[in-house]
Amino acid sequence: MRINFEKSCAMKNLKVTPATEAIHKAYNPLDHSGAIKMPLYQSSSYAFQSAQQGKHFFEKAYGLNETEFSEPGWIYGRIGHPNAAILEERARTWDHAEEAAVFQSGMAGITTVFLTFLKPGDTLLYGAPSYGGTEHFVRNILPEMGIRVVSFSPEESLRDVSTKLASEHAISKVDMVFIESPANPTCQLFDIVMCKQMADILGNPGETP
Repeated sequence: MRINFEKSCAMKNLKVTPATEAIHKAYNPLDHSGAIKMPLYQSSSYAFQSAQQGKHFFEKAYGLNETEFSEPGWIYGRIGHPNAAILEERARTWDHAEEAAVFQSGMAGITTVFLTFLKPGDTLLYGAPSYGGTEHFVRNILPEMGIRVVSFSPEESLRDVSTKLASEHAISKVDMVFIESPANPTCQLFDIVMCKQMADILGNPGETP
């Protein structure tokens, strides 16, 4: 019998690197008919043990049932499926992140982030150049929703950006900093550490750059 990787490491008190852990994370062969490798689930729909269970899963998926002990279940492939769940957990492990989400395209992920965390009156500071689809959405769609957008280049420092926001745009607070690094298509690199500092400072007016 193949023992679950995580339980096996715990039993032997072994510490593994994120790279090794990500290969095995979130998968127990015993939950998948004993298959050593994760099967590819091609179904878009899933069966329920009862109508009540189906109702419960749908309510959980759409945020209508937030009770502490309610467990989610698979209802529709575009909302979630076993392959995506395992990939998300392994990506989360690899990056030491709290959560991870996978999408069918880059633009689906990017637009979801914008639409989830930005609202009318907010300001987006984004790195330019960005992918053409990103540029179009940022420059043409977000302003129609009442969201201000300001770009900055990899060559600009935190002080440069702060001065630009204050003098050219009369903006004192930034609600999101978004970058794509390496930039598409120039492959320019943004200083991710500086961008994190930028988000911390510009998101909290009063701090000194």
